[in-house]
Amino acid sequence: MTGPGPNPIATARLPLVVGAGVGFVALGFVLGAGGSFLQARTVGLGLRWPIGSVFALVVLAAVTISAGLVARSRLGPGLVSVGWLVSVLLFTSARAEGDVIIAADTPGYLYLFGGALTLAVVSTLPYPALQAAGPA
Repeated sequence: MTGPGPNPIATARLPLVVGAGVGFVALGFVLGAGGSFLQARTVGLGLRWPIGSVFALVVLAAVTISAGLVARSRLGPGLVSVGWLVSVLLFTSARAEGDVIIAADTPGYLYLFGGALTLAVVSTLPYPALQAAGPA
């Protein structure tokens, strides 16, 4: 009769996975915070174009896809999404003075709904198949 297997907490793999998970959530939080301040940037070319929201969404998509490729699963984009959602919820709530970071205007709505749609689409990609199809 053999004894129980090795303690999973004592193995090197579990701390690496937990550390990567915490890093992905922190990365999502930083992306959400940076995008929250950047989304209000507009460029006036006849109309006011929300260039800050578009740039923040492109960076969000690129980093989330990279997290999925690094994690080789949908867990990476899912954890980035959690961090992004927490920071965006913090920045949409009004302070005691009535100030908000993400206002209820076109750039704000584009950033909120576009970010949610971007994260939903990017989280459904088949990352193990993409990793296998990459260069050798």
